[in-house]
Amino acid sequence: MKQQPNYDCIIIGAGIAGLGAALTMQDAGLKVCVLEASDKVGGRMATEHKNGYIIDTGVTLFGNEYKNMNAVIDRFGIGQHKVPVNFAYGLKEPKQTIKFRAKKFEDIFLRRDFKLSTKVATARMGLKVLANGSRLKHGQSPKCTDLDDMTVEEYMKKINGDELMDRVLTPGLASVIGGNMEKSSRLIIMQTFYNVFIRGAYAMDEGVNMIPAKIAAQLNVELKCGIDKVTYNGGGVTIAANNGKSYTAKTAVIAIPGNRVTNICNQLPQAIAATLNNTRYGKMTNMHIAVDKVIPEKYTFMGASKAFDATYEIEMERNRCANLCPQGKDMISVFWRDTDNKKMSAKDEAALTTEADNAMDTCLPGIKEQTSFRHSVKWEDGIAHFPVGRLTEMARLRETMKTWELPLQLCGDYLDGISSEGALQTGIEAGNNIINYLKKQ
Repeated sequence: MKQQPNYDCIIIGAGIAGLGAALTMQDAGLKVCVLEASDKVGGRMATEHKNGYIIDTGVTLFGNEYKNMNAVIDRFGIGQHKVPVNFAYGLKEPKQTIKFRAKKFEDIFLRRDFKLSTKVATARMGLKVLANGSRLKHGQSPKCTDLDDMTVEEYMKKINGDELMDRVLTPGLASVIGGNMEKSSRLIIMQTFYNVFIRGAYAMDEGVNMIPAKIAAQLNVELKCGIDKVTYNGGGVTIAANNGKSYTAKTAVIAIPGNRVTNICNQLPQAIAATLNNTRYGKMTNMHIAVDKVIPEKYTFMGASKAFDATYEIEMERNRCANLCPQGKDMISVFWRDTDNKKMSAKDEAALTTEADNAMDTCLPGIKEQTSFRHSVKWEDGIAHFPVGRLTEMARLRETMKTWELPLQLCGDYLDGISSEGALQTGIEAGNNIINYLKKQ
């Protein structure tokens, strides 16, 4: 078998983290190659096109202050495709729908049906987030590990925020953070609150995948190239692909979910391997439903209270970004999280259709009779989970990787938090670490 050319670095995984690592190294003059198991780049920054609809099936929003993502968008001249998202969340309760808007704390403060203690808890949480400000930007988790000290549940009890938890945070954000809101680190909820609700967000009017696609067009990327094994020694790295090819390089970056790294590389130090194997993801199940009219509701997102036993969040796609839907039509995207009692990821298409109908009956009655097609997607590794201490542990790993003597780097969202910006930041860090490693050789 003909030996493949040597590279300075081979990157395994063409999600935004891997692409960010590859671009960083290529910019520094290194010869790189990206190997991707699937037939497209972007990972969970995925977009599909069907019947005139542009369907974002994973990531749907970017924070206005995503420094690295904004830099990529500017570099490739696609800033005109950014569309500010008017964040308006409708929470369906048995007798009413409550509206929450970004930066509008009065939506809680002025409501008579919220307890005074809840309003005080909201103020305390808001002031805590504002006081920490830019430290909470996604991609910068190592700067705020002092806030990785208690669960959301413990924090809510500390500030008397039980009603805030039950009526607002759990129904509104549990799906966004991949489930298990109560046991997640309070740092995760503070980062989300700061980056989306306070600083605002935008969508891409041709779908989120246009960003990784633009990066990949500048790189050497091989698709449908899954990896069986990665080995390394003093002479570099050898990669065995499941298509029968073998690749050699001076270094490698593994940009796949943390819990899958040791499946292909069993040489990592035992402590590092154990840390990676403790990575947990919430499974994400979506159904995107085409609607034959423009839905009159002005919410961008909707959810339902605990009274409905809801485990979903709804996105109103025309309100998120009008260009995603054909003229005169709309789309509803239902994103479910798995819970101990309800495993949505295990349900078949018929069961998901029934669940989607129930969600529409609850939040948007009368709409299910006006739908034309449905498109479902399941993500096995949907959203990384961060219990207390996990982000601190990841910060230590990121610091260790800056100076370790291995010809290998790791990157991905599991190292920073629940954002594409965090994934991209870890990719850039991995690229810079490889550059520095090769300078010493």
